Amino acid sequence: MLLVDDDELGRIMLKAFLDRAKMIVTTANNGSEAVAATLTERFDMILMDMQMPVMDGVSATMEIRKRPSESALPIICISANVLHEGRDLCAQAGINDFVYKPIDIDALWSVLLRWT
Repeated sequence: MLLVDDDELGRIMLKAFLDRAKMIVTTANNGSEAVAATLTERFDMILMDMQMPVMDGVSATMEIRKRPSESALPIICISANVLHEGRDLCAQAGINDFVYKPIDIDALWSVLLRWT
């Protein structure tokens, strides 16, 4: 799994949860790093923050989706604020699902199970 979030504390806490669930997690600090990571490593899923410096989650998803080999890769948006219009934009970019911050572990687990 690739975990992409510019918030270091949030990334550390979420990675710790995923590690306890026996998931192998690679992290990235922004969308640009996420795009680069997908060029060198295969992932089963991406948890992508929506708002990040350098490259946001929507732009990163659009770049990743340009490659046919990544068309079925589940990309889950993690965000503190996704309005209806934002959800539409995410869907058009190829984001498959959402988990809202602050992250509810039960909701996260439900989404992870849906896409694994």
